[in-house]
Amino acid sequence: KKFLRSIRSNCLQILEDQGLLRNPRETALNGDYEPYLHALVNLRLKSKQAQEELANDLLQCSYHDLAKKHRVSMKLAFERKKKKEEDIKKAEMQKLEAKKKRKENRAKRREEARIETLRKSVQDNFIAGAEEFEEIQKFTISDVR
Repeated sequence: KKFLRSIRSNCLQILEDQGLLRNPRETALNGDYEPYLHALVNLRLKSKQAQEELANDLLQCSYHDLAKKHRVSMKLAFERKKKKEEDIKKAEMQKLEAKKKRKENRAKRREEARIETLRKSVQDNFIAGAEEFEEIQKFTISDVR
């Protein structure tokens, strides 16, 4: 007690503020381990953020590539659809042309048949008339009075 009486009242506070009365474990914990943990957490957090940024960049690149491929495939699909429609129209036109040609051929055959029947009719009528005329000429008309 004699020793402590000679110490000023704020001396203990000064020693404590300077860190001389601290517990060595607490001092090591606060001075070494906590900054180490803080630095480790920051490092892992930055590493995680870098990984997320890289993943986002990869996803973004993949998205752009897929968007380009989708655009190209949509163009090709549109062109195929357009070509298919044109082929269908072309096939319909060919069918209509073939139908028109068959109709014209039928009309042509009917006309040829009609002309042939007219020709035969005319020949039969003229030939029959000519034969009658020949028969009339065979008769001699004499005037007997």
